[in-house]
Amino acid sequence: MQVSLSKIFETKRKKMIESVNINELTSEKALRLSEEMDVYINLMQRKFSSQDFRMDCIDKGKEVMMTLKGQLDYLSAEQIDIFLSSFSTRFKDAHCLRIDLAPLSFIDSAGANGLYKLIVGAAELGLKTELITDKGTVYEILEILGLFKFINQMNEIN
Repeated sequence: MQVSLSKIFETKRKKMIESVNINELTSEKALRLSEEMDVYINLMQRKFSSQDFRMDCIDKGKEVMMTLKGQLDYLSAEQIDIFLSSFSTRFKDAHCLRIDLAPLSFIDSAGANGLYKLIVGAAELGLKTELITDKGTVYEILEILGLFKFINQMNEIN
């Protein structure tokens, strides 16, 4: 019997969307499904060549432009924490954080959590956040997790 990772992943993804629509994103069921999806995401990732994670940041005065490239996963998410430790002193005059995710080829729940912390950190400094992304796997995962809705809510507060 041949097993298709893509079909299993798609089934899990649909269950996750249903769960998030019915329950809260942080519900036990949604978290369990997210963890199960991570297993399949990581398996699918092994099909592709390994890409290092890279984070480039440009201070444009009132705007900070950040580009995330490669794979944002449990191995690379720590780099966001390191970046956050100096964020408030480096970009105290900024009003907007633009994060370009188009070159990002992969994200798992640890990477999404790092991105969440980055958005919260920016909001705490009064920065509005904008994500730039292609419609692909990374976009779909962030959509399932409700990150775009979360950013809209955070931006309304600021």
